[in-house]
Amino acid sequence: MKKQMPTARKKIQKAVIELLKEKEVEQLKVSQICRVADINRSTFYANYEDCNDMVSQLQDYIVQYYEKLFSEKRSLTFLHLLKNIADNQETYRLFFHLHLDDNLSSSYHFSHWLVYPSNSNRYDRVFIHQAVNAVIRKWLNLGCPESPEEINALITNKLVALGLKNNQQ
Repeated sequence: MKKQMPTARKKIQKAVIELLKEKEVEQLKVSQICRVADINRSTFYANYEDCNDMVSQLQDYIVQYYEKLFSEKRSLTFLHLLKNIADNQETYRLFFHLHLDDNLSSSYHFSHWLVYPSNSNRYDRVFIHQAVNAVIRKWLNLGCPESPEEINALITNKLVALGLKNNQQ
């Protein structure tokens, strides 16, 4: 499942994730990335034209990774997704930090996992989507201390309390 990144790119990705804990994407500098990644500037420029190119390529990599996950597992359960997040925390931190969850809302949507009440509307769906995203983001930012099964149960219980049914039960 995991598409291997070249070693230098992996180091750069880890450095970017580390730097994004305290900075915004627009504030990243090549010199900072190289220092944190412990690489030369020439190594950075052998892989990317500049910071914008690096961010664009990281976004493309993450989107492809995410879409591949969904295409390979047509019957992907929400628990599978949570397990994948726990196993690939750095990738998903970047996924959320770059706001790719907003860009992928059509595939990263809970409608295929949930049965909404007949009287629900688009605002109900946005509310649910954002609430679930917030729980996942918090869990991820804490380093996934609870198991994927615990987070799945927590989210499922909250959704059931709101009158939604899990398609997979």
